[in-house]
Amino acid sequence: MKKNPIEELADYILPIYEKYDSEDVEAPYWMFHNAGDEDDTFCYECGEKRREELLKSHPDEAEDLESLDGGFPIDSDSCCHCQTCGKTLAYELTDEGIEYELDHFEEYGISVPTPPDDAYHVVKMLRLDCYTKSCEEILDDPDIVQRISKLVVQTVEKIRKELT
Repeated sequence: MKKNPIEELADYILPIYEKYDSEDVEAPYWMFHNAGDEDDTFCYECGEKRREELLKSHPDEAEDLESLDGGFPIDSDSCCHCQTCGKTLAYELTDEGIEYELDHFEEYGISVPTPPDDAYHVVKMLRLDCYTKSCEEILDDPDIVQRISKLVVQTVEKIRKELT
């Protein structure tokens, strides 16, 4: 049976995503109650360094700076990176986040071969990590479905050229 374009893209991009997700993506961390007026998101290492800096500059907030908060994927309106080192952090996109990422990939395209961090963001945008096989299952908005379908078809054409 012939695969639809989403399935073809999933076959190509999920292995890149899975390797990157297991080796390079880290859970996000932040300061408990935005202690020290810090509302950024960090990888664990950078978060710990920032927490120690804040302990020195905000000793009155020591209780809230006792440890980092987080350690699990967050719902986000955009892709998530450590504010200090730029490392990709685990996230799930909201519907608004899907639109934001779709705008980005419509403007810049999905590179083939696909860099691992792009693969991660594309999988999150299309919710392929939930094994969604149909654009119609992603959003109820027919305009978004049409835009995603067009992007997927363009990318699959690039993949087919790359693989031949």
